[in-house]
Amino acid sequence: MIAGLALLLALADPKPAAPAAPAEAVAPNPAVSLSEAGRAIAAGRLDQARAMLGTAVAAGARGEPVDRLLADLALARGEFEAAVKTSEGALTIDPGNVNARLIQSAALMGQKKYGASRTILDAMLKSAPSSPDVLFQLGVVNLAEGKYKEAEDAFRRAYQLNPANSRGLMGVVETYMAQNKPDAALSLLPGYELWLVMDQTRSWPVAWLAFALHSFRMTTFFLLAGYFGRMMLVRRGTRAFVSNRARRILAPLLIFWLPVLILFALALVFAASLGAIPTPKEPP
Repeated sequence: MIAGLALLLALADPKPAAPAAPAEAVAPNPAVSLSEAGRAIAAGRLDQARAMLGTAVAAGARGEPVDRLLADLALARGEFEAAVKTSEGALTIDPGNVNARLIQSAALMGQKKYGASRTILDAMLKSAPSSPDVLFQLGVVNLAEGKYKEAEDAFRRAYQLNPANSRGLMGVVETYMAQNKPDAALSLLPGYELWLVMDQTRSWPVAWLAFALHSFRMTTFFLLAGYFGRMMLVRRGTRAFVSNRARRILAPLLIFWLPVLILFALALVFAASLGAIPTPKEPP
């Protein structure tokens, strides 16, 4: 009881407390600053990344990590020439640094020096043939050069090596779109079994991307078709409009419907013989 009263009196003591001693300034940790700069670059907070790199250098950070992050920052800002030079500085210190090589390759791509970028990536693949990052970047180079088959192969291998990251399948979709083949992306949709030959690798992000692109494409198509169809009807009249639609739509439909249906059925049978079409399980 007495102890409790003493505690209450001490807490209620109106005497001001003695001023606390000023805290000593804590010097920033260069390693922490560099780590935060890397995360800021990845998140697109480039001004913050530059500030953190300045803090790290002021705290004594030097060498390959600083040069590599500076090159990565220059690449993110679109300063490709500076990225190439700074990555070369990092590679002078550590010639085997994979991240610095990838930054250098990407910067050369930004300068449209695809041959030099490919040379770097090919050399990296010899020492690390199972690197999804190298394969993905090689796919980007192939796509930029219009080598669609090579691009698709590289993107697929990158995804197979790292299925947790769907960017490889995104690259496949971009390859299809570059070839004006948006429907080919439907084979990548999970839970979608209406395509003749389904892909072995599926991805929900790719599904949503394909859905958005397909919806936009079809909406635009119908909008343009309705606009020009209405214009023809107004300018040429009903008879000319019906004649034109019969010649351009009805006649090809009647001529090719049966042959295409037969080819469709044959392709379906052939795909089923290869096991490419899922079959429903027997009821228990």
